Parts: sequence; structure tokens; C-alpha cells
Amino acid sequence: ATFTARSQGALEAEAGSCKGEAVMIRTYLPTRAMIQRFQRIIKEVEPERQVIISYGTLQDPKDANLLSVSEGLRYNSTEIIKEKPVFLDTLYKIFGKERVVVTDDDMMLTEFPDMRSLPSYFTLMKRADGTEFGIQTWARGYHDEYIYTAMREYERVKGEKWNGCGLWVWEDDLEYTGNFKQLFDKYSGTADLISEQAHPLPKEKEHRLRWSSQKFRDECVVDDKVHRHREHLTYQSRRFLDAWGNAMKKGIHAHSEFGTATFCAVKGFKQRNVDLDDMDDRTPRKGWFVTTRHLHTQEEMKAHVEQMRKQGKAVLIHPCKY
Repeated sequence: ATFTARSQGALEAEAGSCKGEAVMIRTYLPTRAMIQRFQRIIKEVEPERQVIISYGTLQDPKDANLLSVSEGLRYNSTEIIKEKPVFLDTLYKIFGKERVVVTDDDMMLTEFPDMRSLPSYFTLMKRADGTEFGIQTWARGYHDEYIYTAMREYERVKGEKWNGCGLWVWEDDLEYTGNFKQLFDKYSGTADLISEQAHPLPKEKEHRLRWSSQKFRDECVVDDKVHRHREHLTYQSRRFLDAWGNAMKKGIHAHSEFGTATFCAVKGFKQRNVDLDDMDDRTPRKGWFVTTRHLHTQEEMKAHVEQMRKQGKAVLIHPCKY
């Protein structure tokens, strides 16, 4: 789908009587630096946008003997991080229980029981004593089903239906050296799906196609193509959220790095990529907006973030797990 500029009012009119937006921060065992990032987002975007902290659990989050290594060995390497993570009880104390929403695979599978027939990911976990064990998880690859479940849990906690016009989703290790409100204001309401580097490719080149339902392949894989994108941050309009949610309820599922963008393209919604000027250097094996977690040390990432701020440059930088 091609990008067509649209006003916030136009999309709100299409969505009906919606009001405002929400920003969901997706996290699991965040660091203190991440907590400070969350607090800055809240300070800069509220009250215009409501910030939700979505805490995804794989095991009992109160068990301090469990440290996740599912996200690029985040907690078992001193090269990556030296700080202990923040557990759920502390998040509650800092942000309050109305803002922190807890979800897990069981909750997601209750919303979408047909997903049990789909492939899950094997996720390695590590205890503080060094012993390892593994679990099967769906949340690692099916982000949209996770987000849907988190929003339903948020409604349950609040005791009312969420009626926003759009939803931003922000991954906890994504940093921005500018003002978050200005970043969101630039893009909000200009498309139904906003993400990074969306592009079509032959289905044979999407190695994760098996992480999709037959209904998805029947209804969304058109001309033997899918559409891949990056999702460190995304925006979805209300009408897209509703349509995609209804489709998932009907059994249309896919790995979110191609499922969301593909559904957007083939169903006639408007898509927009985050401008390259808003992203730091993306040069493979060199840049500062990359997917690999071992290119730079976290000390180097932190120093680079501080340098960009001193230079007055507003850019997205990833991954910042320090």
C-alpha cells in the first residue's frame, strides 16, 4: 500500500467517536536505564497520550532466580549488561498497577485458542545459579496477538473499554534522543500502519512463513508475495486495529515481522515507513540502529546516545539495553 498523507481528524472521523491515543511500552525485566526512558516518555507525551507499560512474563516474574536470555542473552553476559533487572513488584511501586499490564502466553492462548496449532518458539531461560532450561512460547513471534491481549487486559484493569484513535507500540530497548511528543506528533494519523522499512518480497524469501496460519496464507499471500517490516516502534490507527483484531479472531495469524505489514497491504490500508532521517546510522555491522545485539557494547551505546544529545540530533538508536 502506498502512503497517502491524511490528517488526524480524517482518521478519527473514519474510526467514529474515538478520542486520543495510547502508547504501549513492551517490556520484560527492564533495567533502571529503561525505567528512566519510560518515565521520560510519560513526562513528554502525557496527558495527550496515555502510556501503558505492558509487562510480558514467561515465568513467575517474582522469582528472582529466573533471568531471561531469550532477548539476545540480555542478562547472562557482562559484555551486554552489568545491572540487575527491575522486577514486577518494583514496576508497580514506580508506575502503579493501573498503568502496568501483565500478560503471558496462557492469556494470549485464551484469546486465540487456535494458535495452539501454530509453531511456537523455544526460549532458553537461565537461573542465577547458571543452570538452564527451556520453555515454548508464542509471544516471542506473534506480537500483534500479544498486543491485542494486553489491551484487553488493560480494559479489564481500568474497568472500561479503550476508545483511542490510535496505538503506538514502543520496544523497551529503543532509544530516542529527541522529544517523544514531537516524534509522535509528526506521524500520528498520517497512515493506518507506521513502522520501519516495510517492503514486499517473494514469499520464498520469508523464512518464517511457517509461523503463519493457513487462513493467513490463503487470504493474505497475494501474487506469492508478503510484506516485511521492522517493528521496534509501530503505530496503528483505530480502524486498522479493529480490522486486524477481527481477522486474528477469525484465525488469521502470522509472525508480526511480516504478518502486520502484509495484512495492511493486501486489505487496502495506508502504510508509512518511519523516515530514514529519524533513524541513526543503519549500516550493517557498523551503524547505531541495528538488530544485532553484539555489534557495540552497551557502554558504547550509552556514550553514543549522550553524544547525539549533546549535538542536538534527534534520532532513534537501537538496541539500548544498558
